[in-house]
Amino acid sequence: METRDLEKSGFAASRKAVGGVPNVSLLYEDTITRNWVLELWNRIGGMVGLPLDNIQPCSILDLASPLMFSRAVAEAIRADMILVGLRGAPELPVNLYVWVDAWMPRRQLKIGALVAIIGISETTAQQSSHAESYLRAVSRRASLDFMMQERKLPSCGPDIASHLLERSKEITPTLDQILGSGDVESHRHWGINE
Repeated sequence: METRDLEKSGFAASRKAVGGVPNVSLLYEDTITRNWVLELWNRIGGMVGLPLDNIQPCSILDLASPLMFSRAVAEAIRADMILVGLRGAPELPVNLYVWVDAWMPRRQLKIGALVAIIGISETTAQQSSHAESYLRAVSRRASLDFMMQERKLPSCGPDIASHLLERSKEITPTLDQILGSGDVESHRHWGINE
């Protein structure tokens, strides 16, 4: 998805025509997706003349807080543009569904855009289609233009998990001494197990 796609959607022109500042809602899943959403907003904000410092992104995890949830819902209700950053995963976060169900029926605006940035890895490429189809359906029901961009998630190396598993099986001399000492007298009367 390019910035020019937003120009084609009429988003920038409609905001400039009415002389208003766009209302934007930014939602992200983690640090990586937060950076993606903020990077995209920097580009879009430059296009429509709105600085980034006016925007408060919200973490999907923070939606568990009633105050953050109500703020995020209110922003989405009046937003001209909703930017969502997600990891492609078999299941989307429950808080995302709850958030969408809270703002979508109350939304009065009939113009705007839902922009999704979905992180994919080699193992989650198939799952990103679930996120895309859900958000596409949301945008259709909310009368929003839909745009999506897939981004490659950084890999943490395929050997890390297997390395940690192997290390967990290893009994070091210190661990062997702890496990084999059988000295429970030295710990009597500590109150832990009494």
